Amino acid sequence: GSQYTHLIQKCLKRFKTRTIKSLPLDISKSVKGIILSGGPCDVLGMGVLPLYDVPVLGICFGCQWIAVNYGAKIVAQQQSEYGRTRVRWCCPSPLWKNLPEECEVYMSHFDSIDEALPDHFEVLARSGNGNVVAYKIKNKDMYGVLFHPEVSHTEGGVQMLTNFVEKVCGVSSRVVTSSEISRCKAYVKDVVGKDHV
Repeated sequence: GSQYTHLIQKCLKRFKTRTIKSLPLDISKSVKGIILSGGPCDVLGMGVLPLYDVPVLGICFGCQWIAVNYGAKIVAQQQSEYGRTRVRWCCPSPLWKNLPEECEVYMSHFDSIDEALPDHFEVLARSGNGNVVAYKIKNKDMYGVLFHPEVSHTEGGVQMLTNFVEKVCGVSSRVVTSSEISRCKAYVKDVVGKDHV
């Protein structure tokens, strides 16, 4: 996978995520969601996106690939969107839970999503220059963000990924409290006694 794939996995390590380099045609029932990461390829040569019955989040390249597969057009920009950009959420979304109405995000792309979107797209966010930077496919748990939530430059990026996993995919991370750790230590000491562990 791309360098971005490793950052995504690092952001989500508490969820026991797994990284694969290519998409399988079938997925096991244990898979709760898929994140398609960024990369330097052109989406027009990628072919058809496999259909899955789990939530999907496309990031940058993944966002464009989903968009093309659902009837949107990708257009070359005269000027790339690279670096930090302010975006504003247009619609409520589970992805934006616990985030301010506007965030600074990190962009890294030359192509954008054409404004003339099919009706089954719901625009979720726009950049300061008005470009579509996030969407949802209506009646599906299929999302695309043109920016990179996995990089440290994106304000609230880890929260966005966490929201996708928890709110959309329904997977929770269990945080072990210090009192639980203390109870476990006491239990082990009680069972083991003076023996060496």
